Amino acid sequence: MASTALSWGGTGLMLHLLCCAGGMGRIVASLYRAVGIGPKRSAMTSPQLPLRPARDDDSEPLATLIAASFAEYPNCHFVWDEFPELRNPASAFTAKAGRLWVADAPGGGIAGSLGVAPVPGQNAVEITKVYADPAFRGTGLAQALFAEAVAFARAGGFAEMMLWSDTRFARGHRFYEKLGFQRWPGERYLADVSATWEYHFRLNLTSRA
Repeated sequence: MASTALSWGGTGLMLHLLCCAGGMGRIVASLYRAVGIGPKRSAMTSPQLPLRPARDDDSEPLATLIAASFAEYPNCHFVWDEFPELRNPASAFTAKAGRLWVADAPGGGIAGSLGVAPVPGQNAVEITKVYADPAFRGTGLAQALFAEAVAFARAGGFAEMMLWSDTRFARGHRFYEKLGFQRWPGERYLADVSATWEYHFRLNLTSRA
């Protein structure tokens, strides 16, 4: 049935969907999206989640978000002892003269996070705790969090932004490069439970509009 409709083009598609109203129509629409025909759901159409400063009682939901992100990659493990700052996340960033932002997920938990703090001895800030629940990737949430970090850096007169990222996090690397970050030579080894190697990225804020 669907194969016949596919040969009709756009008009036939709309007629077919109209004729299959209700539950069957939704099923047919899903089939069309699966083969790349007809209107697609766009994550960018989702309403932007509001951001807020993190609190110390965000400890558990932040840990849940990070652990779930680690679980997407092979041999990447979350161990509480390696993240003592998560016991009191807001206080930890305040102690470094930094900020940590989160977005609450509509169904509970945290949808995304990003922290920023000055780098001692450098005219730069470092961003950390950059995580987004898969359900909210592509919605503009990560860009909104990053914009908060840029505003923080500019307000403090910092010239650069830097970060370290697990070499396995290829999706994140593409995101950083789209934002203008450049990967610097060399890697560092953390000797943690996940045997993590990290790439170094930097962004020159003085040349950024």
